[in-house]
Amino acid sequence: MPTLTKINGPYLYSPTEGKIWINYVSGSSSVSDFKYIYDIKQMDLISSAVTSIGEFKIPPRPVTGYGLFSPSDILKSNLSYNIQPFITSVASASNSLLKYFYNYGCSYNPGFSFSVYDNQGLNSDTNVFLFTVPSGTIGVGDLLTLEMNNFNVTPLLSGTCSVIGVFNWFGNNVIEIDKIYATPSIIPHQGVITQLKQYTGTSSNYYAFNGTRQYTQPPMSYDFTNHYVFNASPTSSATILTNKPVNNIGVSQSETLSVIIDEFSAVYSGVTYSLTYTIIAYDKNNTQVGSPNTFLMSAAVPDIRYKRYDIPIGTSNLIQGGLYASFSNIDHYDIFIVTTGTQSTIKYGSQYSVREICTPYTNFRLAFINKLGGFDYFNFAQKSVDSINISRTEFRKILAYDYKIGDRQDTILAQKITESYQISTDWITEGESNWLKELVSSPGIYWIDNNNSNYYPVIINDTSYTVKTNLNDKLFCIDLNIRLGYDIISQNQ
Repeated sequence: MPTLTKINGPYLYSPTEGKIWINYVSGSSSVSDFKYIYDIKQMDLISSAVTSIGEFKIPPRPVTGYGLFSPSDILKSNLSYNIQPFITSVASASNSLLKYFYNYGCSYNPGFSFSVYDNQGLNSDTNVFLFTVPSGTIGVGDLLTLEMNNFNVTPLLSGTCSVIGVFNWFGNNVIEIDKIYATPSIIPHQGVITQLKQYTGTSSNYYAFNGTRQYTQPPMSYDFTNHYVFNASPTSSATILTNKPVNNIGVSQSETLSVIIDEFSAVYSGVTYSLTYTIIAYDKNNTQVGSPNTFLMSAAVPDIRYKRYDIPIGTSNLIQGGLYASFSNIDHYDIFIVTTGTQSTIKYGSQYSVREICTPYTNFRLAFINKLGGFDYFNFAQKSVDSINISRTEFRKILAYDYKIGDRQDTILAQKITESYQISTDWITEGESNWLKELVSSPGIYWIDNNNSNYYPVIINDTSYTVKTNLNDKLFCIDLNIRLGYDIISQNQ
């Protein structure tokens, strides 16, 4: 049985947009038809039910013989995202992260010759037995491809079968397969095993989330677990799933923080530490408004198995959740994710500036999935222009010789209507201009309507985006062209 040695495997948490390298090597990689096999298994976050989502055969690399493989594409196809801007308590984002592991092994052509017998008194089974197979090379659960020397006599034995027993019988190495010998005979038939497929091990459990790995985050040296995953340790820090440089929000707007949490509480150096998050509000004189609102993560979302969560942090979320009556007298508020034990350690902190959005135009507050797989929010509160685009299918008929005024010559058979908007930001910073590249390139964008607690899918029509800078542009805003992500229903749709 070939031995596989692990060269490297996935990090505990990895984004699926980018390679997740698995690499094994075997000293038998040069044998005939040798291939590494990886069977990727998804495990349900709650029930732990296991589903195979893809088996892959990888030929060995030249020179090194490595079985280098990335399951990122198949993992990505099993992920989507959760948009939940109006939540009032911490909510799981189970579509944004999955749990997986893999079985690994190999297949090759061993070229083993064998003789076939029926049970011949070996036991009460009626399955086929193969004799003279080398000891220690085949195990229960292996898959074999058999090629019989005389196909016309034993056609049912050729093809693929599973090994269901391995034992020694009077000095003979014997394997039992899951095929029935339909024509018993004391005179054995012969054949060759042309392929042997066997799994030799199972990996640990890992997590994949719907983020991206950039060029500056090499897959062999940059571990997202160390940067974006929260735990209860008092000596480590982490950050939320965003690159947003400035947090400005209206007095009644929805917003969430996207986080990955590996543990709510744990024992470090004999002390139990627990994750909490705290919100503290201040007026324009920087005087604290009310008492801090502190929540134990394990109480907010008691099930740690989800790992990926959204925290309500918008002014509307906090009002609807009963934390504040209004934000009319609040200038800014802070959020801290803290681990508490014999000492408290701030693992993450951010400030939100509350601003009255004074504009005669419709405010387009867009939520979009960012490069890290979380949702960010931004206001386009200045000039907006609404337009529709209509594509029609028509036919023309010849008017009758006795037509009357009002008879139609051209008729609309069908039409498709899309609604578009040109939207504009207020004056923004250079950092925001650079960060908005993530909005323009996002695959999931929504227009948040806080008045009706709805969100509408939109598509950005622009195919290019120029980053504005203070050096080049001094004072600047951003214009975008968007369209609704659905058709307007009309007559003759």
